[in-house]
Amino acid sequence: MNPTEVFGSRWNDFLDISVLDSRHNILAVFESWCGSVLDQLGCVAAQRTVPHLARFLFWHLAWLTGQPPGP
Repeated sequence: MNPTEVFGSRWNDFLDISVLDSRHNILAVFESWCGSVLDQLGCVAAQRTVPHLARFLFWHLAWLTGQPPGP
């Protein structure tokens, strides 16, 4: 077998821009929420990845849910 051969369908080889847009939007919202926590609590910032920001927000969930809704 030739190690450079590619098997499978090319049908699945496409980039879905809407998925990338959604991930970018989620990252922007998480960063905004984390910024609020950092401004008010003076914590150490999380790394700028969705998993790290989500974990940071989870750790501060009690504080976040106690805040009044935004405009």
